[in-house]
Amino acid sequence: MNIPLFRTITPPTRIAVKRYTIFDFAKTFFFVSFFLSFLWMVVIVTTAKAEPLGDDMRELEFEVWTAEDSELFKIEKKIVEQIQLFPYSAKAHYLLSHLYFRMYSNSPSELYLLKGSSDMAEQAIDLDKKSDFGYIALADVLDLMGQTSKGILLIDQALSRGMKTSWRTYFTQARLYADGLNNEKVMSLLNLALNSEETQLDIIVPYVVAILQTSEEGDALVRSLEDWNKKYPHLYFDESLATEFAQNKEYEKAHRKYVEIQKTHPNHKEAIINDAVLLYKHLNQPQRGEQLLKQVITRYDHDLSPTTRSIILAHLGAAYLKLKQPQKARTLFFESLVRSPGYLPTIDFISQSYKEAKDPKNFATLLQSILEEVPGEGIVYALLGETLSEELKMHGEALTAFQNAVILEPERSDFQTGLGLVYYRMDQLQAALRAFKNAVAVDSSDAVAHYNAACILSKLGSSTDAIRELQEAVILDPRLRQNAASDKDFADINELPLFRNLIEAPADNLLDSQEPIIGH
Repeated sequence: MNIPLFRTITPPTRIAVKRYTIFDFAKTFFFVSFFLSFLWMVVIVTTAKAEPLGDDMRELEFEVWTAEDSELFKIEKKIVEQIQLFPYSAKAHYLLSHLYFRMYSNSPSELYLLKGSSDMAEQAIDLDKKSDFGYIALADVLDLMGQTSKGILLIDQALSRGMKTSWRTYFTQARLYADGLNNEKVMSLLNLALNSEETQLDIIVPYVVAILQTSEEGDALVRSLEDWNKKYPHLYFDESLATEFAQNKEYEKAHRKYVEIQKTHPNHKEAIINDAVLLYKHLNQPQRGEQLLKQVITRYDHDLSPTTRSIILAHLGAAYLKLKQPQKARTLFFESLVRSPGYLPTIDFISQSYKEAKDPKNFATLLQSILEEVPGEGIVYALLGETLSEELKMHGEALTAFQNAVILEPERSDFQTGLGLVYYRMDQLQAALRAFKNAVAVDSSDAVAHYNAACILSKLGSSTDAIRELQEAVILDPRLRQNAASDKDFADINELPLFRNLIEAPADNLLDSQEPIIGH
C-alpha cells in the first residue's frame, strides 16, 4: 500500500453568498432597535419598582434628621437623585418631605418649602398606603401649622386602616404628644420606638434626653439617664451623664465618665476636650489637661473646624495660666481670637480666665497686643479701660481706652457708663455725670446708667434730681433698691422720706405705676 507522505486536504465547499437589499437592512435594523428598546423598558420598569439599598437609605435618613443646616442643600441633591433612580420609592419621598420640613423651619418665610414638604408627603402616601412614611411626614406638616390634633388623628386613622408601624410611627406620635402634659405617654412611645426593628437610636436618643432634661433635674435626672442607658446603651446618654455630673459639681464622676467614653470611643474628640477642661479647671490637674488638649490638636489637625480649634486654643491658654506660664497663655489666647469666628464669646472667656487667675496685668498686656496687631474692636478697648482703671488704677490710660471704645461704638451705653466710672474714680464728678447722661441718652432703659447718674447727683447735692434718677433706675430694675440702701454715695439723702419711700416700696408698686414719686 502506498502511504502518501502528506495528508490530502479536501478543498472547502463553495458557499453561496446572499446579496442583501436595502429593504433587508431596514427590517433587521427595526427588529434590533425594537428588541433593545423593549429590553431597556424592562430594565427601567424593574429598576423603578425596586427600593434603594437599605443601608444607603438608612444613612441618608440619619443625615436628613441630624445634619447641620449648612449641609441640607447637599442632602437634597442626594435624595432627588434617589427619586430619579427610584421614582416609586415612598421612603425617598418621605425623606425629601422631612428635608423640606427642616428647611422651612429654618426659613418660615419660604412658603414653597412647606408646600413641597406637604406634596412629597402626599406622594409618599399614594406610592405606599400601607407604610407609615407619608403619614408621619404629613403629620409633621400639620403640627408645624399648629394643627397637632389633626396630625395625631391622621396617624390614628391610618393605623385603623392597617398602616404598618415602625419606629418612625411611635417617634412621631411621641413628638406630637410632647406638647401636652402626658409625659408618661410620651416616654412610653419613645420606649416603643427604641424597641422597634431597625430603630435609629442616633435619632431617638437625643430626643429622649431632651424630654428628660425638661422634666427632671439633679439626682432624679441622673437616675433616669442611667436607667435609659442600661436599657439602650448609647454614647449620647453617657455624654449627658457626664454633663450632668459636671453641672452638679461632681467633677470626679464626670471625669470617670469621660474616661469611660474614651475607652469605648477612642476617637471621640469632644470627650477628650471636655475631660481636659475638667482636669485643668476643677480637678487641679492643669498639666494633664494641657497634654490632652495638645493631643487633640495633633491627632485631629486637619479635621478641626475653625470654631473647635479656637475653643481648644482658648482652653489651652487657660491651662497655661493655671501652670503659671503667662507668656504661653497670651500667645494661645491671641491665636484663639484671630481664628475665632465668634469674637465676643472668645474674648469673654479669656476675660473670665484672667479674672479667675487674678492676673489683670497680663490681661491688659494681651489686650494691648491685640489692638496693635488686629483692627480695633470697641469691646477690646472697653475691656482694656475697665482692667486698667478698676484693677490696675491706671486711670489716665483707661480714659483713653474708653474714649476709643465710644468713638468706635457710640451706640453702646455701657461704654459711656465705663467712661463715666473712670471719671468717677478720678473724682471728676461733672465729667462723670455727663458720661452717665450720655449713656441714658443712648439707651433710656439702661438702669445702671440712671443709677450711676443718681449717685453723682447725690454727691453734688442735687437731692431732687438724684431721687428722680434713682426712681427711673429701680423701676427698670427693682434689685437696685438693695444697692441704694447701703450705697455711701447716697449718704446725704438716705434719711429723706422720699428716698426711704423709694427703696422700701413694694416691687409691684414700682412696676405697676409710672407716676413719679416727685414732680418733674
